[in-house]
Amino acid sequence: MGFFKKSKEKIKSETLKELGQTIASTGIPSNVRQAADYELEKLSGMDPALAEYSTGITYINYLIRLPWNKKTGDNPDPGRVARGLAEGHYGLSESSKEKVLEYLAGWAPLETDSPRIMIVDDEEMVRKHLERLCKKENYTVTTTSNGREAIKILNESSFDIIITDLKMPEVSGMDVLEKAKKKNPETLVIMITGFSSGKTALESLEKGVFRFITKPFKLEEVRSVINEAFRKKMSKMPSKWSVLCFRGPSETGKAKLGKSIAEVLERKFTRIPLGTLKDETEITGCGRKDAGALPGCIIEAIQRAESTDPVLMLDGLDSTGKDFSSALLKVLEPGKNQNFIDHYLNVPFDLSNVIFIVTADTADNIPGPLMDHLEVIDFIG
Repeated sequence: MGFFKKSKEKIKSETLKELGQTIASTGIPSNVRQAADYELEKLSGMDPALAEYSTGITYINYLIRLPWNKKTGDNPDPGRVARGLAEGHYGLSESSKEKVLEYLAGWAPLETDSPRIMIVDDEEMVRKHLERLCKKENYTVTTTSNGREAIKILNESSFDIIITDLKMPEVSGMDVLEKAKKKNPETLVIMITGFSSGKTALESLEKGVFRFITKPFKLEEVRSVINEAFRKKMSKMPSKWSVLCFRGPSETGKAKLGKSIAEVLERKFTRIPLGTLKDETEITGCGRKDAGALPGCIIEAIQRAESTDPVLMLDGLDSTGKDFSSALLKVLEPGKNQNFIDHYLNVPFDLSNVIFIVTADTADNIPGPLMDHLEVIDFIG
């Protein structure tokens, strides 16, 4: 009997040692490591024959196998996404495709983390003053002394804001304005000149200039206009608050479009059939003291996807027969889902990088609190 007891203790010791080494080497967040270490310490004084021991081992394995920091990385190039929607989704209306494109644009890596500004002016002193001003505001700045060079730069790069002199040799600020607007209508152009007429100002405004500033100017005036332009650009960016809802009968291509979105963004795709859920704990997980406790379907889907940024389709929102809006808002709501708590894990998991898509045959049975935050895309049979 002593031999068997020694063997069990040896197996236990080796198992816990291996788990400890894995916890230390996986690069999981510090708060998750603390939870795993705490559980490991409890197991060290526990009889391996107890059910709690097996439950603890399972819990630690969940913690260390979840993709806490792993992303598949995406490429939300608008042209590529548009081609992906066009190929094989002929039944989707152009307005619906536009809605999808606008929504996905909100998931592009935001240049606004370090907004890009190009300064075009043939006066060196003006360029230096403007460059110093913009860098103090934490903008990424590109400068050039002539319009011809600016056109070349615009062929290869894009900018949030362009500040350009109007009167320059060969290629004028008006030419720069036209090129910038042709490449990206959302680029905001601020025109600066030492002389102007009402006709010139009117022409530049008609071509889409954001503001017209006359020299000599005060730097504080320019700072104010730049910040105003940036606020305008930010206000027009799509929000991640709304969630795409594909509404329409079965077999109309809802799942196919979800897969296409994942493919063009180079993300994993997985589905959760909401109609099979019995209660909210299947979304938010069960506490580990409950019999047969497991993580909820959201965390299970993240584990299957092996990344923190999959496209996750919540299928059949109108077919659950129950109001899961409280639990689903914890999953879907930006600002809150960064610290989503699954009751089984009992440590926050960041869902803010997940693209959620819900599907429904009809909107009649979707609870109001959820419906308020859905961007509905209609699918016609």
